[in-house]
Amino acid sequence: MSRKIIAAITVFSLIGTSSVHALGVIGTVKDENNKPIAGVMIRVKSASAAALITKVFTDEQGRFTVPDLGKNVQTKSIYADAYKLGFSKVAPASSALSDLAPKVEGSFARVDFILKPISNIASQVPASAWLQLAPETPERAQTVLTCTQCHQLPNERLKKFSANLAGLDEATREEAWRGIIKAMRVSFYGALQAEHATPPSPAILEMIAKPENNFIDQKDEDVVAVWLAKHMPTNFDAYDSGNKSRFANVALGTNSKTLIREFQYPENSFVRETAVLDGKVWVCDIARNRIGTLDPNTGSYHWYDVPAAGAPAPHTMVLDDQKNIWLTLLGGTGEMAAVFNPKTEKWRIYGGFPKGMGAHDFSQGPNYIMGFDKKDFTWMTAITHNQLIGFNRKTGEVSPSYDMPMRTADTPLHTAVYGGGMTSDKHVWFAQYNGVLGRFNTDKRKVDYTLDYGYGAGPHRMAVADNDIIYVGLLGSGQISIFDAKTLKEIKRVDLPDRSSGLYSLAWDPSRKAIWTATGNNNSIFKYDTATSKFTEYPIEIKDFKIRMIAIDHENGDLWITNSPIPTDESDMRRVLVLHPGDR
Repeated sequence: MSRKIIAAITVFSLIGTSSVHALGVIGTVKDENNKPIAGVMIRVKSASAAALITKVFTDEQGRFTVPDLGKNVQTKSIYADAYKLGFSKVAPASSALSDLAPKVEGSFARVDFILKPISNIASQVPASAWLQLAPETPERAQTVLTCTQCHQLPNERLKKFSANLAGLDEATREEAWRGIIKAMRVSFYGALQAEHATPPSPAILEMIAKPENNFIDQKDEDVVAVWLAKHMPTNFDAYDSGNKSRFANVALGTNSKTLIREFQYPENSFVRETAVLDGKVWVCDIARNRIGTLDPNTGSYHWYDVPAAGAPAPHTMVLDDQKNIWLTLLGGTGEMAAVFNPKTEKWRIYGGFPKGMGAHDFSQGPNYIMGFDKKDFTWMTAITHNQLIGFNRKTGEVSPSYDMPMRTADTPLHTAVYGGGMTSDKHVWFAQYNGVLGRFNTDKRKVDYTLDYGYGAGPHRMAVADNDIIYVGLLGSGQISIFDAKTLKEIKRVDLPDRSSGLYSLAWDPSRKAIWTATGNNNSIFKYDTATSKFTEYPIEIKDFKIRMIAIDHENGDLWITNSPIPTDESDMRRVLVLHPGDR
């Protein structure tokens, strides 16, 4: 009898421990007719896990496995939900595992979902879906270009604003949108900074409020305000599922091995870019003037302040072939670049540049590695002045600044030379936000080639790939320009599956021979396979999802990304995430 009692207590203890300390979640997703549903995102949240949120996807049989969440995670801290565009959840009624008392199988808690198809998907569609209802015109492209540089259009705030315009005539709505644009001109000042920035004086605010001194000029206002008044909905309660092909018309690339893990970054930070060096994840915090490492095992960060004057605003982060980390500095203090040696933890700051000039991109070479010309100069796009300026990495010698071309009657700040790259001939390529793709000949030190994509296209950032093929992201028109830098010819221009998805940048993946799109107005990432010329989609689903760069871990193929809309003032937005595509 005593042996039976002991055995019963042991079994009870094991079951109780498993149910409290379950380390993962398994289950199925089916419809109301008991048929499996593939490609469903399972979202598991636990504040006790290293990754605040873990996402996986169902296979063809509707099965899913959320892997080990950590030894300290208990079932009472786990919340699980299921999402797929065009479906709503029928069961279970609660997402809290503590309410469900799930069956425990080994070290996994089982949760089975039932979904049903829905016709109204208004609560699920990305911001771009509302824009895609309007005709494809240069004016729509210019609106995407102007607004999605910083955040989604429409995000929740702009939906509420537009809803308040319901019932008003078009002329009144236009004036209201002009007011928003005028406010954006002023609010952009200091939007990237949280620490050590100089508060704007009334004179500065008055100056930047003028269209001729701003990224958003008078022509932009005239085009965008009119377009928004005519085409932006004032009611966001209904969106027919039959229209989803306007923004989601390619196959999912996800499978049962696809994994997304989301890590929160600190309040008042603006973590803009990521990099992976020897398996270690680095992040760049432009608001707090620092870079840091993220430990995926704990979710914690270790920070290194940039030892430059004032508010240096570290912007673009690039690795070199010696495993150093380079930063452009946007702060305008006269110090425009920095390099950090992770082994010695020592910095070098490069100064002697014109004060008031902000550096945006370096001249990155293939695989997003720092490029240096024949005289050991790297070149930076000075977005504030529409100029290129270089410096010698060894001596620190600063070159003269060189004016880049502008369209007739344009201004330097509005033209905004933005992305940069360097090909094997050691010449620099640049892309202008409201201008052209061009080549700066580093031997002759002058621009010797330009390609104008037209009004609203918005060449933004580029990726230099094999054989000097350049992939240029056209932010406004939602296209990829594939350009041969050797023959100086555009090979072709490829439409994204969602032309209003806000193509901020591109990442070349040499092992997959693919391009990953950093989109800013859609809730997904698209992969473009260069061999098949086909896209696949990877849903991410983060509030106001805004990618600026994608860093690829070339050892395992993982993608490291940060969500960075402006402003990033809600915890649901502040995310560093890793996407394991599941193809390895």
